[in-house]
Amino acid sequence: MLLRMTKSAKETKTNAQPEVRFRMRIRRADAIALGPGKVALLGAVKEHGSISAAARSLDMSYRRAWLLMDELNRSLKSPATVSEHGGQRGGGSVLTPVGEEIIRLYRDIETQAYAACSDQIAALTKLVKRQNVMAEPLGERAEVAGQLMRLGFSLTGAFQPGGEGCGAIT
Repeated sequence: MLLRMTKSAKETKTNAQPEVRFRMRIRRADAIALGPGKVALLGAVKEHGSISAAARSLDMSYRRAWLLMDELNRSLKSPATVSEHGGQRGGGSVLTPVGEEIIRLYRDIETQAYAACSDQIAALTKLVKRQNVMAEPLGERAEVAGQLMRLGFSLTGAFQPGGEGCGAIT
């Protein structure tokens, strides 16, 4: 079941609970050799099989994605991707074992860092003010209401399971 969270009538991707992300970067001279954007791009290339499809999936221009891949590959001892030219489907890109290893190691670091800092993260997120959000249900009202209640919202009116009319989420 999907739930689209909106702020006022305008759709937004904001969650009611704070999002915690680690943003580790490895710099080489003046360039970021490796960071979260390049790792996300590698993952998208793995999933979609081409730099152009990966760029579209990340709402990025092909040129930007190509420049990031080029910078990454030039920063490494061995390339993270290999491009195939031509063919019936116009070629594509695949990850090398180095590219696969980069994703695995980066995600492992994120997981271990989060686990090692979980007490501090919990303490910090308790200090962050929760956002007031409104919900537009995209399906059965009861299931959406259940999701909202599990997130810690209290519901009135139409948003309660079986409710009718206008409702509020607080």
